[in-house]
Amino acid sequence: MKKLFLIGGGLALLIGVRIIVIQLKSRSDLQKSLYYQTTGHGSPSLVFLHGLLGSHSNWDKITADLGEQNQLVTLDLLGFAQSPKPSIDYTIDQHIESISSVLKVAKASEKFYIVGHSMGAFLALDFAEQNPNQVLGLILINPPMKTSPDELLKSIEESSSKVIVAMTSNQLFGRLICHLHELVPSVSYPVIRLLEPDLPAAAAKAAGQHTWNSYHKSMENILMAQDFLSLVTSIPNIPILILSSRDDKYADSKTLTGLAMQNHVEIVSIKGGHQIMLQDPAQINSEIKKFISKGH
Repeated sequence: MKKLFLIGGGLALLIGVRIIVIQLKSRSDLQKSLYYQTTGHGSPSLVFLHGLLGSHSNWDKITADLGEQNQLVTLDLLGFAQSPKPSIDYTIDQHIESISSVLKVAKASEKFYIVGHSMGAFLALDFAEQNPNQVLGLILINPPMKTSPDELLKSIEESSSKVIVAMTSNQLFGRLICHLHELVPSVSYPVIRLLEPDLPAAAAKAAGQHTWNSYHKSMENILMAQDFLSLVTSIPNIPILILSSRDDKYADSKTLTGLAMQNHVEIVSIKGGHQIMLQDPAQINSEIKKFISKGH
C-alpha cells in the first residue's frame, strides 16, 4: 500500500511539473517565430501551407522536384508541428500575421505563389485577400467546400481517421487526447500508428503535435467560420488553380459549379483522395509546374 502511495505521489508530482513546463512554454511561445525550411533557389518563391494537423514535411515529395528554378518555403502553421503553440484564439489575423513574419525572415521574393492544402487553402485565400499585391497566384489542393459547419462535420465523419472523428464530435475526448500527448509527447506517434496503421508516417507524426486550443480554435475560426466560394470571389484579380480530388469528401458539387463561373479560377479534377500530395505527389507536381509556367 505504501509503495502504491509513493508511486501515485511520484506520478502526480511529475504530471504537475510537466503541466508547469507546458504553461511556461506556452507563454514563451508568444515571442517565437514559426518553424520553416527553405530549399531551392530562384524567383518567384513558392510558399506551402499545410492542412489541419499537418506539417511542413507533408510537402517533402512535392518540393523535391520544384526547387531548380524557384525558392521554396515550407512552414509549420501557428500551433502545429514544430511551430510555437501559444495560448491564443488562433484567429485568421493571428495566423496571417505569423505567416507574414516568417516570409520576411525567409526572404521570400517580393511576389510569390502560395500552395495550400485543406485548411492551408483557406489561409492562402485569407493571405491573398489581405496582401493582394504580394500574391502572383494560388494553388489550392482539396479545400473544404461545405457551406455550413454541420456539413463540414459530416464530411469529417465520412473521410477522416477514427481518432479525428472522435476528437471533433466529442470535445471531452478531444481535450483528453490533446492533453495526453502534451503531457507525454513520446507516446503520440506509436499510439497513432497503432490506431491508424494506414496513415502515412508524415501525417501520423504531425497529428500528435498540437494543442487542443490550436486544433479546436483553428478549425472553428478558419474552416467553420468562412465560406470558400465567398473567399474566392473576394479576390477576382488573383489567378487561382483548384485541384479537386475525385474521392475527396470535402468537395461540393454546387460550390464547384459556382467556382467554374469565375473567370480567374481554373479547376482541375484529379485522381485520389484528400491527402493527394502524400498519395500521388507526381500528379500535384505536374499541375503546379503548368500553373506557374504561365507566368501570371
